[in-house]
Amino acid sequence: MDDEETNEDSSTDEDVGVKLPIIRIATVSTTIIVSGLVPDSLIVMGVLWLVSTTPQTWIALVAWVVLAPLIFWSLYFVYLGTTVLVTRAFLAYFDLRSKPSSTVLRRQFKDKGHPDYRTMHYYHMRGAVVKYPVWIVLKCPIPSLIARVSKYLCHNVIGKRILHENSYPGLELTEIGDDVVLEAGSTVSTHVVESLYGNIVRQRVEVGRGVVLGINSVIGPGAVVADGSHVGDNSIAYQKWPLVKQEGIEGDFFNGMPARHRDEWSMFADGQLKDRYRSLKKKNLEATGRFHAAETE
Repeated sequence: MDDEETNEDSSTDEDVGVKLPIIRIATVSTTIIVSGLVPDSLIVMGVLWLVSTTPQTWIALVAWVVLAPLIFWSLYFVYLGTTVLVTRAFLAYFDLRSKPSSTVLRRQFKDKGHPDYRTMHYYHMRGAVVKYPVWIVLKCPIPSLIARVSKYLCHNVIGKRILHENSYPGLELTEIGDDVVLEAGSTVSTHVVESLYGNIVRQRVEVGRGVVLGINSVIGPGAVVADGSHVGDNSIAYQKWPLVKQEGIEGDFFNGMPARHRDEWSMFADGQLKDRYRSLKKKNLEATGRFHAAETE
């Protein structure tokens, strides 16, 4: 009995270490990447057949030149759409097997009898297969498409008029209000690994309405960003870090590592830019009905 207890207590990182389902991930990812090529191939074959059967006149040549951009963009969006649909089918299956939720998981892969084994398996499967369609949609010339795809593919609540500027959106369990800007390099993460082989903590992230996440800012799991907040460049809200306004500090700016409520006027040098910002803020507050005498100065 003592030997068994000693062995259990002295488990090493290797005993509970990473053993990803590489073959399954590679198979599903390859299927998703290639799936969009099937309808594209059919379209290309149809176009080639039409070209071969069309009389070779200068009118036909001009027509094909004019139609070429339309054909190209059709192939592009058909590929995007097919990839997203196939990914959603896989995610629906993974959800049936193990639906994501806010929880703490023991990072172990080798003991199939462990209660977290199935959850960890499908957590990694979801994370692996969703990255490719999210990446190609982020590079799409239609900025609003990534918000729709994030809402459709993953367990996210996404508002209207969301602008992703080449950012890293949360892949699941995020709530984003209306009129939010995620600037370049900003990250919304709903999970954190406590150490190299430690527990994985998954918690919902809530980003309120009218929020701006600055360049390279990071919002960690469990964080709540209040309506109208401006998170500064290179700022970090760690796991469960409260973005809470402090009494006596004016404005909605949060800055630093970790991000704290800052006096917004201290972030401006005296001059035209500061005056212009004050004027614009006053107009915005008046328009939203939040203006009061204390903010006129």
